[in-house]
Amino acid sequence: TKLICVGDIKKKNFLLNFFGFERDFKDYVKKKQIMKIKNIKILPMTFDLRKFYSKIDVILFPGYMNAVGRPVIEASLLKKPSIIALKNYNSDTAMKNNCLVFYPGDLNSFEQKIIYLVKNKHKIKKIIKKNNFILGSEVKKFEKNFSEFTKTKYCIGCASGSDALYLAIKSLNLKNKDEVIIPDMTYVATASAVINNGCKLRIADVNLENASIDQEDVIKKININTKAIIFVNLWGYSANYKKLKKICERKKIILIEDAAQSIGSINDEGINSGNIGHIACFSFFPGKNLGAYGDGGAVVTNNKKIYKKILKLRTHGAIKKFKHEIVGINSRLHSMQAVVLNHKLKRINLINNKKRTIADYYLKNINNNKIQLFKISKNSCFHQFVILVNQRNKFLKYLAKFKIPYGFHYPYTIHSLPAIRKYCKDKKFKNSIKISKKGVSIPIDPFLQKKQLDFIIKKINLF
Repeated sequence: TKLICVGDIKKKNFLLNFFGFERDFKDYVKKKQIMKIKNIKILPMTFDLRKFYSKIDVILFPGYMNAVGRPVIEASLLKKPSIIALKNYNSDTAMKNNCLVFYPGDLNSFEQKIIYLVKNKHKIKKIIKKNNFILGSEVKKFEKNFSEFTKTKYCIGCASGSDALYLAIKSLNLKNKDEVIIPDMTYVATASAVINNGCKLRIADVNLENASIDQEDVIKKININTKAIIFVNLWGYSANYKKLKKICERKKIILIEDAAQSIGSINDEGINSGNIGHIACFSFFPGKNLGAYGDGGAVVTNNKKIYKKILKLRTHGAIKKFKHEIVGINSRLHSMQAVVLNHKLKRINLINNKKRTIADYYLKNINNNKIQLFKISKNSCFHQFVILVNQRNKFLKYLAKFKIPYGFHYPYTIHSLPAIRKYCKDKKFKNSIKISKKGVSIPIDPFLQKKQLDFIIKKINLF
């Protein structure tokens, strides 16, 4: 294996600064038996690595990845060369000079970075060699790890977060007259899962304090046909549902947690996301805090009957091959995605804590009477950080002027979507409409640096 260290040539040797001297670095790697390095070459930062791209196994950058470098992570697991970035390096300079930047999470030791590159590539090669692409040992391992992480008894991996919602509802054996209540501010998949199961869709407003479902509005809409309620942990926030849970228990209504955005979130009662309702549905879309290198999802539950039902449903109604007991669908988590998720799960708390730190910094320092901040628990995983802005269009042009990225979560309400409108008989949604018209998502990437945050806050405060 060849290691090329891209550093400042004037400092003679970057490894000298990092490990003391070159021999120590070689001994360190050999002792750990991670990889054997035959030669080390030092290049200036401005060197065009593309000339040697096919010949290099590992590139070591004294760098720190920001949002610009994220696509490189997605490509690097399967492509040669592997790339490692260390902290305190200007990644913008690297991009301008055609350098590649890779930072695999907030891992503080060089050993962990090497392990990520070597072990995971080996696992993926093993999957390819054995043609073990569907379910298999890596998926089982992830299901076990994820149930432990969420503190639930059972986990079923599936193809996406959308499928997780569909499977959760399907497992309840609901009829056409049965109603399922969802919030008006959510991704369309929440509504689609209800409609595709042939159930009647009911929609409740959200509250303006934290954008979670308005529990009082939900209670008003509960009737004899209400069989399930889906609450959404929007932007990563897990609310408290004590009152709603008691009503659901009394009326035998199933409470489904749409936890697509709240991996690792804990509500104010100290309950982990995944444990608040009877069933919880997760998404591993690449943009999530725990993102795969493609689509992926999971359902978790503490109910053995529901667990067994979903196991069948995800593979055309069969747990054993050709033993189709019920009509199901094809929704299975890919083995390669499980490899990625098993690795990323080890550092999800680091990612979440970084986001919490950034969110706390925003909450303490954004001060503008044109901006409204939500009251989100410090234990949220902050998948997004959303603010409400008067004169949103003007604000967006203002952000664009200073090259500050932004997004919308979401620029619509569920009841207003053309695809959903005909299924919705509920009408009053003043809070969700306000969020859809005034909401703006500002940068919350875990690798944002303080100077970047200070710049964003300064411009927001001056708007």
